[in-house]
Amino acid sequence: MKPKFELKINTVETVNELPESWSTAAYRELLTQLEFDGLEDVPEDQLRDYAVMALQDLEPADAAAALVELTIGDRLSDGRKQNLATDMPTDRCWEEYPDLSCHEAIFNAQILLNQAFPETPIPEINKVGAALSSLNQPAEQFLVDHATAIPEAVLVRCLASAAAEDSILNRLFEDPIAGADFPEAENIAWQVITESLPPEGSKRQRRSLSLYSPIRWTSDLEDDLAVECEPFIEED
Repeated sequence: MKPKFELKINTVETVNELPESWSTAAYRELLTQLEFDGLEDVPEDQLRDYAVMALQDLEPADAAAALVELTIGDRLSDGRKQNLATDMPTDRCWEEYPDLSCHEAIFNAQILLNQAFPETPIPEINKVGAALSSLNQPAEQFLVDHATAIPEAVLVRCLASAAAEDSILNRLFEDPIAGADFPEAENIAWQVITESLPPEGSKRQRRSLSLYSPIRWTSDLEDDLAVECEPFIEED
């Protein structure tokens, strides 16, 4: 018997930042990279403001290049990083860049770029508030076994059940959703915060989900929508 779940979409809202996307250490690393003087005297709660001001001393493309260097690092060649930095002041690169694995890092870079230069694209992502509940014993056991983290591939397949058949998610990832390897899932579900919920009737195992995902993958999800799903689940 396959695990069977109910996915209830409670809310879909657009937000402009991921939780804890920029740490104190990251601000310090950026300011060091920008050769900011007096970093040791900057209070922790003002590091972000100083980072934004330091970026404003540059042209937008140069500021983007500094942010890309920090967030992307060696994952791209120097030429590709430069091309990306040139596009970021005008394009929604966190959605449009060909390499999905770079999207979250680009989004985090765009947060500070937009704060330094408000004329650049505003970083936007969807926060999906949902509940995942077991509808049979295999689903109960799966949620028990994955109490702290549900695999992104399983969550994205459940989201696909709640999306329209002709949605971009279902069209582009038809085979992985059906059961092929799905390495792209972690680049679709960027962050997932999971908490236990009390049982509700026959739904003995339930989890609340705060799932952060690009708008292009979640734009057609509707509030107060409940669907049953039997996602393909890879063996651990």
